[in-house]
Amino acid sequence: MSGRPGKFRTVGLLLVSALIGVPLAGTAEAVANDNLPNEDYVRYCASCHGVSGRGDGPVADQLKIRPADLTRLTRRYGGAFPFEHVRRVIDGRPYPQSSIRAHGPAEMPVWGHRFEIESGSHIAEQRILRLTRYLQTLQR
Repeated sequence: MSGRPGKFRTVGLLLVSALIGVPLAGTAEAVANDNLPNEDYVRYCASCHGVSGRGDGPVADQLKIRPADLTRLTRRYGGAFPFEHVRRVIDGRPYPQSSIRAHGPAEMPVWGHRFEIESGSHIAEQRILRLTRYLQTLQR
């Protein structure tokens, strides 16, 4: 296994790309019914961050920089969940990608753009907010 890190990284990134390409059926309805945060998390985040949010997803080892443990954001930020920062990182559009080391273009997609293509700007913003709120519930 140690002799093939490039191959495994490529397979992992292909898996992430495949997940990104899967359209989310009923997006507007899911947002309206509040069913989306966990669904979006599982579909778009869990492959890297893990189902529990601890940075242990199935492709985490294939990334140059290990994904963040999303369950410890409140702890890392002095006891307060960094809601606006997390929202902006998920969106990806307001922050220059180069300013977020782990979220360079090859490591984490710009979800705001992806969600906007899938569901329009208003629904995209709601999805990002609900996903941010979901991450807030994962805090240990």
